[in-house]
Amino acid sequence: MKDAEFIIKTIGSLNRYFQRSIQKKVEQSGVTLPQMRVIQEVVKHQGISIKDLSFTLNMSQSTVSGIVERLINKGFLLKKTNSQDKRFTEIWYTRRVATFLEKNSSEFVSEALSDALSHLQPADWEIIKRGMLLLLSAVEQADRSMGTMEDHQ
Repeated sequence: MKDAEFIIKTIGSLNRYFQRSIQKKVEQSGVTLPQMRVIQEVVKHQGISIKDLSFTLNMSQSTVSGIVERLINKGFLLKKTNSQDKRFTEIWYTRRVATFLEKNSSEFVSEALSDALSHLQPADWEIIKRGMLLLLSAVEQADRSMGTMEDHQ
């Protein structure tokens, strides 16, 4: 199990590195970390309420409301009245956010990974590439055998 734990921890560390790299790029575009957290939740839950956002993010409603207003002013979010109950307001992300995410997320990760790989010698990169290919092959074999076992049940 130690090998599996090592791989899980390594993937977790890589994911945290990519998240920090994306966060740094986002902050350079003028969005603060709390604003990014709000945007991420709205992207996950289109039409979410301020109340639900504040609960999910563990922030006061007034704090979330202020963040949402600033993001509306920047063109990242918009408010819509709930079509079934006009008393409720929903928060939605704009096309600007969708375009930003589509265009930049993979680009940010690619840039971050390229930066990290630039610290390796070419021979070390070949070792990593070979190891990744071996791991991918093993996972694909395990996936195929799971499918075979499910077929027999």
